[in-house]
Amino acid sequence: MTYLDPDDRGLTTPEMVQAALREDTILVSVMHANNEIGVVNDVAGIGEKARRGRAAPC
Repeated sequence: MTYLDPDDRGLTTPEMVQAALREDTILVSVMHANNEIGVVNDVAGIGEKARRGRAAPC
C-alpha cells in the first residue's frame, strides 16, 4: 500500500498519483472533496493517470 501526502494546499494531484504508481498497483482510491479544508481533488485527472498505469480508479 502506498500513501501520498497532499501538497501545501491539501491537494493530491494527478502527477503525484502517476509518480506513485508501481508495477503492482491495481487500485487507486482518493477522496474527492475534503469537508474540513474545502479542497476538491481532480478525480478525472487522477482516474486518467490510474487507467494509464493499468490501475482501477475508485
